[in-house]
Amino acid sequence: MKKYPFKIAELERLTTDYFEKYIAENPSVVPDTESLAAYLGITRDDLNELEGSKKTSRTVKSAKTKIAAAKKQLAYRGKLPAAVLAFDLRNDHGYRDKPEDLNCATLILRGLAEEWSE
Repeated sequence: MKKYPFKIAELERLTTDYFEKYIAENPSVVPDTESLAAYLGITRDDLNELEGSKKTSRTVKSAKTKIAAAKKQLAYRGKLPAAVLAFDLRNDHGYRDKPEDLNCATLILRGLAEEWSE
């Protein structure tokens, strides 16, 4: 595994400190993946690598879930533009606008469906 400025065993505590101390003491900071990465002294790419590692995946995914939840609450309250939230959820949290991987067949309705649409 790559060398990081912290011990892997400390990652869970550090992410907890990010939310419970850093964000709590800096209310103007909106939690996000880049802010978390900067707090940890690593890059966004490093954080994504840690998310893909069996040993640290759950910790990083949990932190990203907390970040997404915080941003959704800001958007619901009108403090974060919906477009910014949508971009962030797609970019950092794996959300998609539509199920792109599914093979979908076209459904053609005949008969009464035409009458119902009038």
